[in-house]
Amino acid sequence: MSAVWSWVTDVWMWFWTWFNDHNGGIAAVAALIGIGFAVWGIVNAKRDSRDRTRPVVLAEFRLAPDSHTTFDLIVRNAGQSVARNVRVSFDPPIGEEPEDGKRYMSTFLKRRYGGLIPALAPGQELSNIWWSGHAVAGREGLVSEEPTPDEVTVTIAYEDVHSRPYRDQFPLTVDTVLLTTYGVSSSSIKGTMRTMAEQSKKQAAASESMARTLSAAAGRARNQQVDSTQSVPSDALLNLSSRVSRPDQIAPDTDRGA
Repeated sequence: MSAVWSWVTDVWMWFWTWFNDHNGGIAAVAALIGIGFAVWGIVNAKRDSRDRTRPVVLAEFRLAPDSHTTFDLIVRNAGQSVARNVRVSFDPPIGEEPEDGKRYMSTFLKRRYGGLIPALAPGQELSNIWWSGHAVAGREGLVSEEPTPDEVTVTIAYEDVHSRPYRDQFPLTVDTVLLTTYGVSSSSIKGTMRTMAEQSKKQAAASESMARTLSAAAGRARNQQVDSTQSVPSDALLNLSSRVSRPDQIAPDTDRGA
């Protein structure tokens, strides 16, 4: 036990002697370490400040206002500063419109993002129809009229006001929007309008049914009138006419002679 204590005492004395001999060096090292932590903190604070104030341009799908079968591609700046020199690309690219004489909204989509967007302000958003559904005979669900893919990766490259570049990718799929569920209160504006539309349909159906009933009744009445005219035999009419036209067959008036 005494040997162990003696060894601990010797180590302590050696460390104390070394500390006294190198006191200045240790202080310098400590100072350098402190400066390093200070610089690291300043850099992190600057980075955090830049991240909080940088532009953040993103892409998303969103249901079109007042529509259940159409949704838009939204490109918006959710950051706190202006995004400059914005470029948007799609993978796979948007297909060509069929030459069938119809007007497709993807034409405007390709024209908008075919070139450079000079600036996108904080809170500003760009909206274009991406998917417009319609029913097709023999197929379940809706099918889009637009030649846009159901799954796409949107790549957005832009710069901040200090020309620092940014580049983000956003994988999007139409199922994100098509599988949306929601409820509508009957007391809301949309619910009230839906109720009025359903009542109008019922009234229109009732009016059509009444019109068909009245038309059928008028047809039956005309048929009965024609049938009643045709029911009198023609020979009876001839006999009645001949009796009226022959005076000798008229019965004498017996009261006239008296």
